[in-house]
Amino acid sequence: MKMKWKITMMGTFRMSCEETELDINGIMGKQLASLLAYLIVKRDRIVTKQTLIETFWHDCKSPQNAMKFAIFRLRRELEQLPYGQNEEWILTVKGGYQFNPELDCDLDVAELEAICSRSDAGEADRLAALAQGAFLSGMEDEWIRLQREYLWRMMVESAETMSDELEQREAYRTAETLYKTLLMLEPYNDQVYYLYLRNLVRQRRFSEAIQMYDAVAGAFYREYGIEFQGKSQALIYFISAENGNPLTLDELISSLDEEVQEPMAFYCERPVFQKLYQVNCREIRRTRGCFYLLLLNLRPFHEEEDISDMLEYLNRVLKNSLRGSDIFCRVSQYQYAIMMEMRRKEDAYIIVDRVCSRFYKRYPSDQARLNYDVRQIGPLPLSARTEAEAALPADSDNNG
Repeated sequence: MKMKWKITMMGTFRMSCEETELDINGIMGKQLASLLAYLIVKRDRIVTKQTLIETFWHDCKSPQNAMKFAIFRLRRELEQLPYGQNEEWILTVKGGYQFNPELDCDLDVAELEAICSRSDAGEADRLAALAQGAFLSGMEDEWIRLQREYLWRMMVESAETMSDELEQREAYRTAETLYKTLLMLEPYNDQVYYLYLRNLVRQRRFSEAIQMYDAVAGAFYREYGIEFQGKSQALIYFISAENGNPLTLDELISSLDEEVQEPMAFYCERPVFQKLYQVNCREIRRTRGCFYLLLLNLRPFHEEEDISDMLEYLNRVLKNSLRGSDIFCRVSQYQYAIMMEMRRKEDAYIIVDRVCSRFYKRYPSDQARLNYDVRQIGPLPLSARTEAEAALPADSDNNG
């Protein structure tokens, strides 16, 4: 008699049969559990031996032996599961291995992918029910992190597609449940918060939306030391203005004079940055002063990933970590240039260390590295300064 298996990967890795639920991590350990999960995720294809070696044993001295022994141990562990002794779990095929496609299995990740591909608003409740935890929570192999990010993007894109229809149908509670569920996985995701806040705005729950944003922005600032920005912030500013009380001119001036929490650096495009750089160079000819130019390089370790979120986050870190007088721009895909006025070069390193520290809080150094180079611009040698001053018009105070 063939057994029916239910395999759950959203959250902890579990398998169940005949109402017996098994914690696969606890039974097999993370290494074998990761190998089994990988074969299940790739269940519709043959996984070559070379692919397995590159994924699990790329730094092993005897990868072939390590792989064969791991497959042997995995088969033995599966056969020792309750109801598992009569199943042929892992097939040996030409060139590699495959999780047996003939096994009768319900896989939550497969259902999740199918729902996301359809993005039917009628399945929003089911999507929320499946997204009850991060993919293989508690396991951090590189392939797992990549798959987790892939599934996350798929869920967010599906929620965004569903959102218009849910709001048109006034299925606000269903939408709210879905957004809350996703935010349990990624508490500071701006895209999901925007959908959530928009859902509240459509219901004219303005005060609730503003209070929610303030709470999230405050928590984000306390954790990362930078401002929570993006589409959700723009929406809150808009509804605050749309629904605020009229101001007198005195009240407006008073509100504009209020101190902001932290002045932010000025971001500009490269042509503007170039003009400002040239202005600064002309200024140091007059003053014999100097400024510092910093080139910051982001080096992601896995370029096949979509790193747009990483670059956006770095931009926000720079905007909030630099001083109000600093100027920065993006000069290539992974590079930023920064102009800073300061007395000592050591002060530039202090600022860069602050940028790196805040960036690594979200993207640890095993995912990407920030490299940098700092150079002092000026002062000019005295002879060059004299020539430059000779070309300048005389000060008005010296004119007779």
